[in-house]
This record gives sequence, structure tokens and C-alpha cells, in this order.
Amino acid sequence: SGCSAYTCRLSSLPSGYSYDGYSCSGYVTASSCGGLSCTSGYSGSVSLACSSSYGTFTVSGCSAYTCRLSSLPSGYSYDGYSCSGYVTASSCGGLSCTSGYSGSVSLACSSSYGTFTVSGCSAYT
Repeated sequence: SGCSAYTCRLSSLPSGYSYDGYSCSGYVTASSCGGLSCTSGYSGSVSLACSSSYGTFTVSGCSAYTCRLSSLPSGYSYDGYSCSGYVTASSCGGLSCTSGYSGSVSLACSSSYGTFTVSGCSAYT
């Protein structure tokens, strides 16, 4: 008799991955599991590993885009230290709303080695 691939199931997905909810239901082989992709802000090729039958897949392959800060719009301040060079949005710190503004700073990076789009601070009215 021949060898057969282990069957596993998807558990929770790490940040950066999305699943269409249909193509990988129940215990299946990695080669028959589809519908997985990198979410916006991530790039790569999704890979699944299954180390034992009836286990859970290990999901890998998507990496967050790296961007850099450019000039900040009015209402934002930066400490100058925590977001230097090309970094992921989650590792970029030291940003806040300046006096007269409120909110929570949000960073978006639409392509690797681009510049962050900064949003989230609004002027008091």
C-alpha cells in the first residue's frame, strides 16, 4: 500500500490571513485546502503544514508590508525613535495626537517599501 498525506483542519488564523469559509472545511489534506490568502497589508504565498493526522494546520507565508513614515499631517506628533526606517505598522510606535486633537493613531501600508498613511486624529470642535 502507498503513503497518504496527513489530514488536518484549520484552527484560528494568525494576523495577515483570510479564509473564504468554504474550501477547507473539516479534516482535509493540505493540497485540497483552498480559499486561503494574505489580507490587505500583507503579501506572500500561503503555505500549510500538517505534522500529524487529525491535527491542525500550521499556516505560514504571509508577511506584513514594511513602510516608512514620511511627513506627518497636522494633528500628529512622533517621538522620533520608535518608527525609524522601513517597519511594519504593528512595530511602529511613538505616534500620538497633538494638543487640540483627539483619537487613536492608525497606520496603513498599501505596498512594501512605501510610506505609511496616517489617520485617526481629529481636531476638537
